Amino acid sequence: MLALDLARACDVARPAEVIRAQLQAVEKVLASHPGLCEQAPQVVAAIQHSAEPFARTFG
Repeated sequence: MLALDLARACDVARPAEVIRAQLQAVEKVLASHPGLCEQAPQVVAAIQHSAEPFARTFG
């Protein structure tokens, strides 16, 4: 759980809840801006790819 260790090292209170909320915010923003997603699908794919380990751990 490297992400959880990093959150603790950064002194994040309730790191699992914070990371879960951040992932939900990213998904909400991507879903609410389909035009941006269509313009830069590789950026969206990179964002989703980088979030996958966190989603598996905290999703």
